Amino acid sequence: MPPDCAFNGAQVMIPPWFTAQMARMADMKNPPMKWYADGRPASDPDICLRMWWEGMHDMPQAAVEAAVTYAIPRREWFPRPVELREDADVAAPRPAWREIEPEPLPESVVLGTLPTGARVVALSRYEAECPDCGDTGFAPAGERTVRRCGCWATNSVLIRKRESQRKYAEAKSR
Repeated sequence: MPPDCAFNGAQVMIPPWFTAQMARMADMKNPPMKWYADGRPASDPDICLRMWWEGMHDMPQAAVEAAVTYAIPRREWFPRPVELREDADVAAPRPAWREIEPEPLPESVVLGTLPTGARVVALSRYEAECPDCGDTGFAPAGERTVRRCGCWATNSVLIRKRESQRKYAEAKSR
């Protein structure tokens, strides 16, 4: 019978698939609990796995499985929930390049020449979401000044860029 645990004031069942995924990492250093060789828990998962379940309850089963599969050959110590979330991000399937390739230009457009003499050629057309700032987040405010563009909070390109920078900064601070 899978264990129950109190979570946010309500009784929540830790699903068997989650306990099974945690058991796959039982041979890592400092696991939260011990498992028998057949994968059955040797200690109370309600107590031992509660923090992992609370930290990962909103992740789909496939994402947890991908994170564990990614972590097993790369980690020596049993990962914390935040580390498994990061592993899930890295292990997530990426779309093939052909799916995200922009439409090519009908003819090559020379943008300029490098000091080495090599030509810089545009391979595709980029359509910015915001015509004021060109998706930089800053629009001209005079001859030598800029201001934060009005699209700062809603532009999906800028939101993705800030999220990527936040993740990078968090990873570097560890």
